[in-house]
This record gives sequence, C-alpha cells and structure tokens, in this order.
Amino acid sequence: MRFEKAIAIASTRVSLKRYASAYVVDHRNLQEDELMPALKKTAPQYFYQKNVNEVLQGFAYHTERKFRLLGSIVIREILLNEDDFLMSVRDLNKAVLDFQSKVIDESNETPKKYRGRIERDHDLFQFVVETAWENDDNISPDEKHLIEKLREKLRISERDHFVMEARLRKFPSSGNVPFTIDDINEVVMLMQAKGLLIETRDEEGVDYIVIPDEVASTIRSCFGVEIRRYGYSELLAYKAVRKRDYLFEMLEDCGYHASGSETLGELQEMISESLPPSVVLGGMTPRGGLPVDVLKSWCEDKGLMVSGSKAELISRIIEFYDGLRTRSEDVVDERVVWYEHFERLANRDADFLRSQELIVKDIEIERRFEEATNYLFENLLGHKPLSQLGSRHEDGRLSLGDGVVLWDNKSSASAVSLKSHLRQFNDYISSSEKKVEGFLVIAPDFTTDSSAIAMDFFVKNRVIISLIKASDLKQIAVTFEAAKKEGAFPLRYLIQPGKFNPDLIKI
Repeated sequence: MRFEKAIAIASTRVSLKRYASAYVVDHRNLQEDELMPALKKTAPQYFYQKNVNEVLQGFAYHTERKFRLLGSIVIREILLNEDDFLMSVRDLNKAVLDFQSKVIDESNETPKKYRGRIERDHDLFQFVVETAWENDDNISPDEKHLIEKLREKLRISERDHFVMEARLRKFPSSGNVPFTIDDINEVVMLMQAKGLLIETRDEEGVDYIVIPDEVASTIRSCFGVEIRRYGYSELLAYKAVRKRDYLFEMLEDCGYHASGSETLGELQEMISESLPPSVVLGGMTPRGGLPVDVLKSWCEDKGLMVSGSKAELISRIIEFYDGLRTRSEDVVDERVVWYEHFERLANRDADFLRSQELIVKDIEIERRFEEATNYLFENLLGHKPLSQLGSRHEDGRLSLGDGVVLWDNKSSASAVSLKSHLRQFNDYISSSEKKVEGFLVIAPDFTTDSSAIAMDFFVKNRVIISLIKASDLKQIAVTFEAAKKEGAFPLRYLIQPGKFNPDLIKI
C-alpha cells in the first residue's frame, strides 16, 4: 500500500496524529484537513534511509527489552514477510504470540547437532549469551550491541539466538514468560509514532497495521532483505537450485560449514536463514553461481525477459518470486486460489496472473474463470453445478425447481457486448432439454446497448438474460457466506432482465 493511500484510510484521527508526530512540525495544533497536506509534504522524511535506520537502531538497542525484542518480531519476522506488508491488528497480535510460543517449543526439543567450525561457533556464541545473562534478568544496550556484532561475525541466525535464550529461560522475558497483547500494542504504538507503520481501517471497520510500500522498501534495504520468506521458499524449490550438492557447495563457498549429513530441506532452511538469493543464484564471484544459460532458461520458464546481463537476470528472478502472493499450504481445492483472483480473471489481467503463476498461457484465463465461478456457486452460494457431457455447451448449469439456470463466463479487458455472443447463447438455450429459467452472463462489465438487447431477447423468446458483473457476483457470495444463512442462496435473485442490479438483493 502506497504512503498516500495508507494515510488516507488511517483508522482514527488519533492514529493519524500519532503517525504525523514523527516528522510533521506542530502536528498537535493541526486539524485533520490540515494533517493530510502536511503528511504528504513531509512524506520523503518517512522513507529517507538515514531516518529509518536511526529509528530501527533505536528499537534494536532500546533500554527496555520489550521494545528491542517485539520490535524485531513485528517488523522483521512478521510484517516484512506479509503480502503488501499488511496484517489485521487481531492477526498481528496472534502471530506475535504464536512466534514466542514456537521459539519456546523449539527450545524444548533436542538441540541441533553441528560439527567442526560451525559447532565451535555456536558453542562460543552460546557461552557469550549465557555470560551476559549471568548477573541480572536483563541485557543492557551495550551488551546487546556486542552480542549482535558477534552473532553477525559468527553467522548465527537471529532465530538460533532466540532459541538459545529460551533454553536459558530468558525468552521472551525472564522465566520464558511471553509478552502480552498489551505489550505488543504498546510497541506498535511507538512504531507508529516513529513513522515505521500506521494503523488503517477498511470499509468493514476492520483495523490493520501496514508498513507503507516506500517505508518497507527502505527498511528492507537497511536490513539487507532481498525477498519475502514465502517467495524465497518457492525460489529454492525451483529445479535449478533444488539440488543438495549445489546448496552444500554454496554454503561452503560462503563460509558456512555444513556437516555434510543435512537433508535437502535442512540445507534449504540454512540457506534461507544465512544467504541472500542474489548470492545463491550468482555466487560470490563473477563466474560463481548458476550459468547464464540456466538463468535465461529459468526466466523463459516464468515468462520473464531473457535478455540482459547475469546480474539483470538474477534481479528479474528475485523480483518475480518476491512478488508472489502467499498461498496457504492447507488449500486442497485449487479453485480457492482462482476464486481469490476472480475479478482479475474476469478482466484478463494476464500480467498479474502470470506473475502469480496462476497461468502460463493467456488461453488458460477463461478456464480458470469458469472453475472459479464453479467454486463460488458450489462452496459459497450452496448450489453444486451439474455435470455436462461434451464440450459444446454453456460454462455451467444449476438446478432450479423443474428447470435449470445456465451461465457463461466472458473474460475481457474491456466491456463485453451481448450482441457479439447472442447467437451462441441462443444455441445453448435452444438445445437445453429442461426449461431454462434464466441465463447468466458473467463478465467484468457490459456495453451500454447490452441491456436493451437482453430485454429484446426476453420479449421475443421469454427467457431472461441477466448481465452480471464479476465484482457484483463475488460481493454477493462474500456477503451471503458472512451472513451464514441456512440453506442455499435463492437463485431467482440473480435472474433479472438486462444489467443486474445488486441493490435489489436482500440477504
């Protein structure tokens, strides 16, 4: 979410003023209509690298551990890895609580076995951490600074550092006591006041925490983050680098001495925690990493440009995977993903769909649109589409009393003309063995003359053609599911002659 949009949908005036306090002079005396112009004017201050880095350092070495630890978890572990760097307040609180619990759980498991230099490095770092905690129940900013320098020098992951502290019963705080939601909210409020993130609110009144895109880009630069965690896992699963020997050699070349007994999955985990993707793909020298022809083949496979230098090819691949939207591992029905992008499919947004690996070829868009519509009717509106034989038929049909409702999907980058498809639809209607109670055309939008043509068809044939925008149909499905009504959605609501009017539906 861009900076200007984020401030435009700030959850409250108080939240907006808190965010303005970072760089807007005299923000306390400004009215809301004055705050917006002032924020837009000072916007560059919010993502100026020197400013952002100073704020991040302020949290990293804060005198209170709560701000040091939760600041890192909220920003680095969670929000920077979310789609659009955005999360509802409720989900963010849960994610932070879950993160603390998982680290404690991991500390109770059998420790990882290391060998050689990597074992000595871990032992040394653990000794330093134990020594720092010996005197009291806190670590001073100076001690924290020295520990961080040593952690970076020995190439110990921050997650391993957390687990070590948890084994000492010092994570998240003394006695492994987790920080609470009140603690999380306090840290988030300070982050707002420092200009790192802002609380926004959607049309349904749900509050979200978001790092504006420009600020997130600067934070990633300060941290040296090239890619989101989900995208990195997908990149490492690609055939060109999904090789145990290649990953082992890459770790060795970069000074991370693996034992040699790690599985592919363990090596992938070590890589994702230790090396940026640019090094995994390009190595440490101009001739290191993957050959140019392999990188070009990878780009071609993903529909990316294949021209340019090795560095440009690598950058292109990283950007592609960084842009992938997170997909739940629990999704069994692949139609769920297509339904999530229902309007994109309707509008034939091929560039976006290809970037998310939802399609490989443009010809797949129409089929995905049809399957997403099937999912919508079956899983959200409670009407299972009927099976059909052959290929010369409408995209779907539903039972309605003694008759049927037919529908056809038309994806298009522009408004759809009913006139262009009327003969095709009439053939579908005429060949139906059961009475057609209504014919639904689902498209992104329709030309202005389409409603009159639909009405003329009804007068001549006594069959209603309903022209339904994909966005309207999805909103009906979302509203009906949220209402959790018993039984299926009344299909007759959808049967309206000409352009469909969603305001006539009462759910």
